[in-house]
Amino acid sequence: MARYNSGVRYDSGARYNEPEPTATPKTMSQNLISETMSDAARDAVLADVNAAIVKLEGVKTPLTAEQRRKLARLADAEIGLLQTALTFAQQNPGALPGDFDVAEFAKDVALATQIAPIRARIALLNELVMDTTLAIFSDAYVAALEIYKLAKTLNRGAAFEAFIDDFGRRFARGSYRKTTPPTA
Repeated sequence: MARYNSGVRYDSGARYNEPEPTATPKTMSQNLISETMSDAARDAVLADVNAAIVKLEGVKTPLTAEQRRKLARLADAEIGLLQTALTFAQQNPGALPGDFDVAEFAKDVALATQIAPIRARIALLNELVMDTTLAIFSDAYVAALEIYKLAKTLNRGAAFEAFIDDFGRRFARGSYRKTTPPTA
């Protein structure tokens, strides 16, 4: 039988059942994002967004919530149906009612085709911003909870109490007792 000598002594401090640390431990329990943004970078992004809003000035159509609810919907991937309908309308003008405006329909189809890729990119941008915002707020909130728990544990003086009271309002809950109706 062969013997294996690892060269590690029992009193060397090596522990065989624990994973080796790969990096310095984090001080916060969660750290999804660790970046900064300068005021100039924020202002530049806002300027770009404002410029895009201005460029869409001629085509943007604000709707009420009720209008949004009632409008017919079509997915971006189904824009080809509009082109098919336009081709049919252009090839068969006699099959359509006299008050149907083929030229206006053609403008709508062309605009839908133009706006669809813009909408897709803005949707992607919105998703990226929402995910980043969620990560940032989550990191900050988890860290704030750690501070709150520490302050509650230590509770040393008026500054601690003021912070605990202010932060604790976030967790204040009303009474959840069910009221029983009086018996007749």
